[in-house]
Amino acid sequence: MKQRSSQIQSKTIAILLCILGLGTAVLAACQTNKTFQPTPLAALATTQPSHTPTPTIAVTETAVPTSTPFPTQTPTTAPTPTVTATPFLEVSRSIVSSQGQLAFIMNQALFVETAVGSATFTTFEGDIRAPIWSPQGDRLLFYICPVYEQIFCEEPEWMLYNLERDETSSLTDRFPNLPSGDIGNPTWLNSGEKLLFRRLFEGNVDVLDLNTGSFSTPIRVFRTIGVWELAGEKLLVHDQFGTWANELHVFTLDGAIVWSYPNPNPEFSDYPGANAGVLGFSEEGQLLIILEPDENLDEFAAFYHFDPVSFEIERLFSVQLAVASSVSLSPDGQFAAFYVPRENAQNEYEDRDLTIVDQNGRSYGQRPNSVIVDWRPGGGPVVKERMADGQTQLVYWPLDGSAVQVFVNPTSFEFGAGKWSGDGRYLIYSSVDDAANQSHLTLWQPENGAPMLLQTAVGSDGFRNFAWLPDSTGVYFNLGRTELWKFAVETESLTLIATSAR
Repeated sequence: MKQRSSQIQSKTIAILLCILGLGTAVLAACQTNKTFQPTPLAALATTQPSHTPTPTIAVTETAVPTSTPFPTQTPTTAPTPTVTATPFLEVSRSIVSSQGQLAFIMNQALFVETAVGSATFTTFEGDIRAPIWSPQGDRLLFYICPVYEQIFCEEPEWMLYNLERDETSSLTDRFPNLPSGDIGNPTWLNSGEKLLFRRLFEGNVDVLDLNTGSFSTPIRVFRTIGVWELAGEKLLVHDQFGTWANELHVFTLDGAIVWSYPNPNPEFSDYPGANAGVLGFSEEGQLLIILEPDENLDEFAAFYHFDPVSFEIERLFSVQLAVASSVSLSPDGQFAAFYVPRENAQNEYEDRDLTIVDQNGRSYGQRPNSVIVDWRPGGGPVVKERMADGQTQLVYWPLDGSAVQVFVNPTSFEFGAGKWSGDGRYLIYSSVDDAANQSHLTLWQPENGAPMLLQTAVGSDGFRNFAWLPDSTGVYFNLGRTELWKFAVETESLTLIATSAR
């Protein structure tokens, strides 16, 4: 594996980098406009597009108390929505900063909220893609594709928008040694002063220092599967050579290896870092779950306590997993969910049970035919469980010793996305009733009774892409591919932020 990695590194080093010259032209096309404002829902009673939700109605499969308040701004004269064919993602998902500012793309233009809750937006024209906020929420990185509607943008021009200064600059203009063409997908480091770039199907990790202007490729491996930032700007990197060949190291941003996974199997004593594929990692919970297919081709997950500062590692226990099963960690890293194959299973992908264990290996039981919707912060997950008759129920699995709670009884509804608020008080989720050709949006507060239906729309395109504000006072979501909405928890109001319907 080391020899093969060295060959790849040599080839990569030999690639010549050229300077991208499109910065000035693209920047000129990135014009701003601060007149865009969302339209309140009530003002759209006679002008709503055909895909706009209808007034709130009762959910048939759950009893809603008559005292439960409903959204106050839902219009009573809205026309019945109908299903229309729409281009893919005309209105993007919402991109919310750590401060709560909203950004989104509509018809290829970028809209950035001027201040938290201001409801006014600075707009950038052009074929704009991949906006990503800095950790501090003071800058927004995105790129413009010079060729409109190109599926894979061959010459992206990366732009950096500074909200405090209201300035936009081209990375190519600021950093002359930035290579031309596609430089990969970016990730902000926690300091907000450095960016990592990773190319698809390649192993190199590039680093752009915004303070010094340096662009370098300190980490050269075969193929990066996962990269996690540790304290002191160190990177935990999962490198893969094939399905059963992995390495795990900690690198500095200078490319030095300061730690390698110590495989207990003597067969790998001469291969530092092998054979370790990361199935799950929580820096907060100091939990590292490693794929260890050392003795046979069955997948075994080994649970480790891993200190991300000292790199001290201790093997806790291991479990056998179904092939190609996934591992899901709770937000605090104290619990892990995974699938266990049933005894005498005929189908390894279906005959398996969802299992949850804590860091000590204590099992919290199993649920058949279940998929996690989302973990509750400070609690357990909500799962959708398919019953024997083909119906589905929603179940909250608290993990605190209290009983499992079925809060949506078995129904023919298909449940899609769901998202807990950051404070763990509310779960917002979507469902589709194919028989009635309807999509539903529902809010549930576990300590306050039955779920509350917020909105219904005709068709099965549905509600999706839930993004809560950091203070949990509101949540953004898409309806289909043409609308972006906001639900405010305290006022129980719905507002249409943007629609691309023509």
